[in-house]
Amino acid sequence: MIEQFSHLASIAIERAQAFDALRRSESYLAYAQRLSLTGSFCWRVSSGEITWSEETFRIYEYGPTVKPTMELVCQRIHPEDITLFRERVMCAPQEERC
Repeated sequence: MIEQFSHLASIAIERAQAFDALRRSESYLAYAQRLSLTGSFCWRVSSGEITWSEETFRIYEYGPTVKPTMELVCQRIHPEDITLFRERVMCAPQEERC
């Protein structure tokens, strides 16, 4: 029983340390994005879910409560680049690389 408790305690400690490291890493990334004036986003093509970093919201001039969409991105793309952007977005669900 003591051995099982020790094993569970070591797992809990490792998990807490990993969570702290992840939180630190996210903090460093957010700080670096603020310094470099760059943002990041994730698009899960299969579900359509889009997430933006805090800096991406700032760059696009949207509040953090706004739900990110491709149309919102399109509103911030230079008119000369919008056709290429739309082509890339359209082929993403069908192929890994277009």
